[in-house]
Amino acid sequence: MQLILQKDFERRATGKLTSRIFCHGREIDRQKLLRFQRSHTDREANFPSYIRLTTPPLQSHLLSFPKIRSIEASALPQPVVGRHDNPLPFIGNLPRDVVCKVLLHFDLEDIFNFALTCRSYLGLVSDEKACKLFLETQLPFCKETQEAIAGKNSFAFALQRAAKRRLAFRTAHPFAAIVIGIGDSFTYQDGMLCYSIDGMVRVLNLYESDSRELVISTHVLLGVAIHEPIIPKEWHCQLLQCSPMGLLSFLFTKPTTHQDSWLVIFDLQKKAILVSERLPSTKKLFIRQNRQYICYGIQSDIETDGKMDWEIRIFSISKGMWYEDEIAFPDVSYAEIGTTTCFELHDGYFYAASNQTNFNFEETWSDYDTDWISYYHLMRFPLNAPCTALCETSKIWRRQHQEGPIDERWTMLKLEAEETTGKLRIIELRNEWLEGSSKTTRTSYMTDIIFPAFALSFNLSGGDELYCRDTGFALYRPWKRHSGRSLIRLPSEIHPCTSYPLRAMIKRNMFCVQYYHSASNTFLDMVDEPVFGDTKRKQRLRLRVDYRLRLPPNLSRFNSEQRSWSHDEVLCELKHTFKESDSCWPPEKDPQFNNHDDHLDRLDELLNPPNQTGEVRGVADERSVVYSSGSASHRSHGKHAAIVFISFDPAIRLTGIGKWVDRRSNQDSETQRSVNNSYTAKADEKKFQETESLCWEECAMFRRINRGYCF
Repeated sequence: MQLILQKDFERRATGKLTSRIFCHGREIDRQKLLRFQRSHTDREANFPSYIRLTTPPLQSHLLSFPKIRSIEASALPQPVVGRHDNPLPFIGNLPRDVVCKVLLHFDLEDIFNFALTCRSYLGLVSDEKACKLFLETQLPFCKETQEAIAGKNSFAFALQRAAKRRLAFRTAHPFAAIVIGIGDSFTYQDGMLCYSIDGMVRVLNLYESDSRELVISTHVLLGVAIHEPIIPKEWHCQLLQCSPMGLLSFLFTKPTTHQDSWLVIFDLQKKAILVSERLPSTKKLFIRQNRQYICYGIQSDIETDGKMDWEIRIFSISKGMWYEDEIAFPDVSYAEIGTTTCFELHDGYFYAASNQTNFNFEETWSDYDTDWISYYHLMRFPLNAPCTALCETSKIWRRQHQEGPIDERWTMLKLEAEETTGKLRIIELRNEWLEGSSKTTRTSYMTDIIFPAFALSFNLSGGDELYCRDTGFALYRPWKRHSGRSLIRLPSEIHPCTSYPLRAMIKRNMFCVQYYHSASNTFLDMVDEPVFGDTKRKQRLRLRVDYRLRLPPNLSRFNSEQRSWSHDEVLCELKHTFKESDSCWPPEKDPQFNNHDDHLDRLDELLNPPNQTGEVRGVADERSVVYSSGSASHRSHGKHAAIVFISFDPAIRLTGIGKWVDRRSNQDSETQRSVNNSYTAKADEKKFQETESLCWEECAMFRRINRGYCF
């Protein structure tokens, strides 16, 4: 007897399977089989040899089922089934624990979409134990998982938030777009927005959906920091960084005397000054901070031999003191932070990375012909014991000049921690003319960081270890050797942006913000694409997203053990391993309506505030995009730039922001447009009164502006 599982197409909504039982080629009624089973009172007795239940073979390493002693499994060949017959068992009949183990092999977005397929599996994304298992396996180091571990949110909330956020980021479908305020300058990091206006600095926590802002008087803050009476007009205030730990950094300088510069760090929770330090110089000043340490660095003056050094100082928050030792290391790139050099604090270390070297530097390997090779230069030291003796250096292969020239205007360099392993790695975006092509290709390169002291602890078999001539230490190489004399990365470490190639040289000015998120394999760009022939609107900002999804394993020919990868083989492998896709927001107008759409016009006016266009400056992360729009000519006439916030996080729900409705009456559209044109004037009429108080709380400015939508 054979059991055939067949899909019931009359129940497509539930996706259930029905079974048909055959014996000697004839179908047996289920009721007859049940009567036959009842006649055998002895459960230990076996069925007759001519009655056998056959099931399709399963992969034993994925699933295991309990054995039924009263049924004998048979290895008889499967019968010929129809086109609509499915011999596999319905996954809904599997235990919940088995389903969870199977889903561990899926991505987080696939798990979330699988739970939405039917009502019986909707509980997977609301069960605490299952969500904790998924997050700790898939994304143990992402922000949502860390917040759930700390007890701020539940694991079910964290999983749904992370999945919705990544899906919205990939498809360029934000959850909100709001004019968050107006100001002269701003800084944004991990949900903490700080912007200055009329001698005041306003701080708003967007991740917590706060409706009130902390207002800080800059001239009062400077007077308390330096313990001297000041004239506010003689000092210039610059916002450096606002960390989610509640530390806001200021730089106060006197334009008349360049030597009088102060670094002031304000504690937002205690509402008090934490650090006030006079700086010897402000050249290439940067600051990095976490919960325990504050680091700042400056670039020294050019010495007689033409070299410059980085000078780093560390402040311990727990001890409340600066370390005496000042770390100095050479600047090999004549740094442009974010382009050729980047700095980061991670896992108790200070990291510095550069993609450039001195012009007279040339290095060759013994088993290759003489050829100029570019390397990543890395340096790190422990934060709890900063000294030159404990500094570690490393060099990792970057590229060869034979790969083609680089358009340096597009280069972006950063250090980013993986959400799956928590390890730090190098992310670099380059625009190159590869292999002599006439078209440029923007590509993201991901490189793991391993320092020589720890390279020997890895099992580097097959000659994965090289030795540097000038230092003598072992150097790990994360690349594979080609049959020729070139070094090519694996396809998983390369992501070319192929949806909208960069053809024209002037297009770099149109890209206001560029960002790459390695965890979701997504390029995010804010592009200024004005409509040709439209003289009224000279600015039209849009989000462009290019992302890739991994194809099923049977469609991929990727083999990590393969050592030979040519450039053509890499491109071919990428097509078989990943599926490229792109999206834009807001979408294009429908030409059937003569490119006239009221609801898209209102959205364009939100993203491009009237009378506040030009000089777009912005930042982006995996949850949001924040940018300011407004030229310097407008600011010189007393007007301020509009600050717009675009959120991909479904948990950010700001008070007073209404929902977006695609179609409204013409009367609503005209009323909304008049508000758009006048909100800047209303905000400019509000002049902040000077007070002797250091800080106080006020209603958030976005509630007075009242311009934004939730989608």
